[in-house]
Amino acid sequence: MTAPTVLHAPAVVLGGGVIGLAVFRALAASPLFRNPVLLEKGRMFGQETSSRNSGVVHSGIYHSEKMLKGRLCRRGRDMLYEYCEGKGVEVLRCGKIVVAADAGEMAYVRKLHAEAGRLGVPSPELLETPEAVKEYEPGVRGVGGVRFGSTGVVDVVDLLGKLQVEGEEEGGVALVNSKPIKLKRADRLTNGGEGGWTLTVSQDKETYAIQSPLVVNATGHSAPEVYTALGLVSPPITPPRHYFARGHYFKFSSPSPVVNGLVYPVPNKDLSGLGIHATKNLDGSVKFGPDVEWLDPSIRDYDPSFYSVREEHIEALKPKFQAAIEKYLPEIGADGGGLEYDYSGVRPKLTHVEAGRGGGDWNGGTDFWIKQDSMGWINLFGIESPGVTSSLAIAELVVKTAENRMNIK
Repeated sequence: MTAPTVLHAPAVVLGGGVIGLAVFRALAASPLFRNPVLLEKGRMFGQETSSRNSGVVHSGIYHSEKMLKGRLCRRGRDMLYEYCEGKGVEVLRCGKIVVAADAGEMAYVRKLHAEAGRLGVPSPELLETPEAVKEYEPGVRGVGGVRFGSTGVVDVVDLLGKLQVEGEEEGGVALVNSKPIKLKRADRLTNGGEGGWTLTVSQDKETYAIQSPLVVNATGHSAPEVYTALGLVSPPITPPRHYFARGHYFKFSSPSPVVNGLVYPVPNKDLSGLGIHATKNLDGSVKFGPDVEWLDPSIRDYDPSFYSVREEHIEALKPKFQAAIEKYLPEIGADGGGLEYDYSGVRPKLTHVEAGRGGGDWNGGTDFWIKQDSMGWINLFGIESPGVTSSLAIAELVVKTAENRMNIK
């Protein structure tokens, strides 16, 4: 058997979604971690969570300053707009309205408006009447709402490509169709460096032994399993487990209802989802979703079959989507106006809430869970929405953590 080719890297990133690519780019730009290696198991980057969401740039209104998710979302929002506008990635600051259907919901949006101001979200605007809503969205029905002008939509696929190219231009190496098959702890590396890891990686017909003192685990759905599967029988930190929630998206076969930006209902109380909302795509079309469908809580390993949705299930979902959309967009009509299934996405969640039963398992809470262990791993668990918005801020934090060798709380 041919011996693997030995490569030395200051850092290895596992996972080529938007988070992994953002970390890859940030490491490559750091004087301490130039020439990192990124390993992606798929044949293309970002084919799981990153490319199966709404592509929304969130304002950061739902999570407090006590939550890492909130701080990174608001920091990442500004970084992402600056990056996209500077690099030519298509992005649209179209604004978002959270619509109140009745007086009870109006009380909620007033609180949301006040909280947004306290958090420093730019220019939240309280819409006190139906007429104020229609000034922005003529086709939307509601007694009022709150508008956030800093919400937008980004071309996620273009963003992925730009992050990859920039990381490679700085000397990084990004490999697709690559899978770590063995991991070994080393007291010293063969290039004379301090202790670290040797990852034996298969890529097509080649085998590499990549030696590095730092491993960043940005494998999304699989992150807890990856941390324990590669020989870490007794890891320094006990990872939380991931639960999986599937969200479906629908579109119209006939011309879409006209919306000028993003239109959201009042969200689920547990924030497991933000409600079936209308998202204006960059081409002017509109998609609706996602809903929240909890997958079997006994499932621990990510499976690509999560995205396979049976036709009978799609048909059963249509009335649910129609009713949710008609609540704020009455023009779709009684027949749903040609509503048809578009695609689905799956989020890795640290909390499982069983609909209709109350309670649930809060093993990791609802925040992002980012930790560096004592063996040179930085693990990213529970990275879901607003992950795209937070991606550059997460990368910034990971690099600072690697440079300072300190835990994140």
